Amino acid sequence: MNKKFFLGLLFPILLAANNVKAIDLYDNDQKSELYGNMNSDHKINNHRVGSESFISHFGKNSASYNTFGVKGIFKINNIFSVHGQVEEELNEHCYDIKKNTQPKNNLLFVGMKILSLGSIDYGRNYGVIHKALDYLSPISLMLNNDIHLNAKDNYMLGLGNNIINYRNKNLFSFLNGLDLNLQYQGRNKDYKVKHPNGSGWGTEITYTNKKSGIGTVFSCFQSNNFSSLIKKNNNKISKAYLIGLKYNLNKTFLSALYSHTNNLVPYMDVRNFSKISDVTNHIKLSASYNFKSGLKPSIIYSQSKSVFLSNAKNAHDKKISSASLSKYLHLITSYNLSKNTLAYVSYKLNLLKSNDFTKNNLIPTNNNDLSIGILHHFSL
Repeated sequence: MNKKFFLGLLFPILLAANNVKAIDLYDNDQKSELYGNMNSDHKINNHRVGSESFISHFGKNSASYNTFGVKGIFKINNIFSVHGQVEEELNEHCYDIKKNTQPKNNLLFVGMKILSLGSIDYGRNYGVIHKALDYLSPISLMLNNDIHLNAKDNYMLGLGNNIINYRNKNLFSFLNGLDLNLQYQGRNKDYKVKHPNGSGWGTEITYTNKKSGIGTVFSCFQSNNFSSLIKKNNNKISKAYLIGLKYNLNKTFLSALYSHTNNLVPYMDVRNFSKISDVTNHIKLSASYNFKSGLKPSIIYSQSKSVFLSNAKNAHDKKISSASLSKYLHLITSYNLSKNTLAYVSYKLNLLKSNDFTKNNLIPTNNNDLSIGILHHFSL
C-alpha cells in the first residue's frame, strides 16, 4: 500500500473532523469505539507428521489470539459522513516464549458515506470471499478458520492491502435485505508477502429475508497474477467464485457453500505458498442450534479438492492430476458465560486419507485436534 497516498486520504478526513468540532456538532454526531477480541486456546493433543511435530494454523498447546482496534464515524451533516478503522493482531504461543511477537496490522482504512448512495473506503481490509464466509458461518471465524479459503494477503480471499470498497445496503433503499459490495485491489508486488498479487476486481451480493430466515450470497473476484509459481503453469489469472445459502431462524442455523478457485490455494507448506493448486473445488456444510441456556453445539463439514494439478507427482515420479487437499469434520460446543464471554470445546476430526500425495507434500492426515478455550469480546 502506498503510504503517501493513504496519508493523502487521511488528511482531509481529519480536517473534516476538526471542522465538525468547529461548528459545535453534538456528541451523537460522532461515534467512536475501542474494541477487542481475546481467544485463549489450549490444545489437548500433540500430533506429528513423520518425525517432525506439525504446528497447525492455530498452533498447539497453550496460545492466545487477540485483536484490538478502534473505529469511528464522524457525521459532517445530514447527508455526508466519514469513517475509519484500525485493528491490530497480537498472537502469543506459550511453547515459543523466547520468540518476539510483534503486532500485525489487520485493518487500516478510511472512507466516506453519502446517505443511500452508499459508502466507499480505501486501505487494508477484508476480501469479498472472507465476507461471504463470515456471512455463512454459524460461529466466529476465530474458532473456525480455513486457510484454503481465508488466507491473508492472498488476493481477495482474506485480508489484503490496497483495497477499495464500494458498499450499498438495501439497494439504494429500493429492496430491503439486498446488499452490494464492489471491490478493487491494486497490485502489491512490492509488499513483503510470500504471494504478491496483481490488480483485480471482485463483488459480493447478499440477500437476507428476515421473516423467513433465508439468506443467499454470491461472491467472486479475478486478478492478474505475476507469481513465479503461476507463470510456470502459463496462466496469469487468479480467480474465485463462491455461492452459498443459509437458514437462520428460531435459534436454528443451517448453511451450505460451494466455491471454485483458480491458481490460489496452496497445498504444500500452506503458510509459505510453496505450491499452488491450479483448480480447486470447496464444499462446506454447517449446522448449529442455540439453546435458551446459552449452550450452542455446532457441526461443520469441509472439503477442498484440487481437480487439476500441473506439477504434482507421486512416489513413482508419475503426474497426479487431482487430489484432496483437506477434509475434516469440526464439532464445537460453546457456552455463554456472559454477554461478551463464551467458553468452548472444539474437536476437529481429520478425514483425509494418507497417500503418496499427502506424504510428498507434508499434508497431515493423522491429526485430530481437541482444544478448549475462552473467547471474550469487549467494546468501550
